[in-house]
Amino acid sequence: LIRTAQEKFKECIAYSTRMGFERTAIQINHMTAWDELLSLRLEAAYEIGRQTCAAGARIRDPRTIMNGSRIQCYVLLEQGKWEEAQARLDENLKLSQELHALRYEPVLRAFAAKAMAQRGAVEEAEREARRAYELSKQLDERWVGPMVLGCYAAVMRNPGSQDWALRKGAAILRKGCGSHNHFLFCRDAINVCLKRGDWKGARRHADAIESYSAEEPTLWSDFHIAKARTVAAIGECGGDDKLRAEFD
Repeated sequence: LIRTAQEKFKECIAYSTRMGFERTAIQINHMTAWDELLSLRLEAAYEIGRQTCAAGARIRDPRTIMNGSRIQCYVLLEQGKWEEAQARLDENLKLSQELHALRYEPVLRAFAAKAMAQRGAVEEAEREARRAYELSKQLDERWVGPMVLGCYAAVMRNPGSQDWALRKGAAILRKGCGSHNHFLFCRDAINVCLKRGDWKGARRHADAIESYSAEEPTLWSDFHIAKARTVAAIGECGGDDKLRAEFD
């Protein structure tokens, strides 16, 4: 329940502020960016990341800076600012390694792979995606496994590799994962299916995120569900290849 979680984070921040626990309020502030991101208010989400980084610098807490910067990475990727995203991801990866926050490395590398692919470094992107997946296996697969596998499917050129990643990611989601996995994996899965004309697959992943978010829908899920079904319907009626090319 992503909306409920966001309300609880905001309540916790307000309570911490009232009680004089400014450091605690600052350290969890980055989590409120998810509400903005899933409401498609990308600039607002980026601003929360920026404010978190600034506050983290003020209280001299590098982990808070890392968390704020990671939010900015997410937004830059959504905006298609691949070069800027790549640079920020590299910085965030270096900081997470310095802090021994290794649980973030798989997803940072997976997102970097997407940026590399968009910038034309496809072979390097595939290597980075494989590395991200190998690292993710060292953690509980429910932590970031589906997010990593969604990126893996998005950058791989081999349809068999894509199919394996999509099946694996969907299977992990069925075991129960954090909301971020559901939203980001299904978005990538929908785009992969649309790009290659797998209309049934696109509808299947749209149905999955619709079912998951039914109790608390978001603009993010509504948009990707509508996109999947609309493009699939056009494709099934003989839509041309130019439409699929939009989902690189």
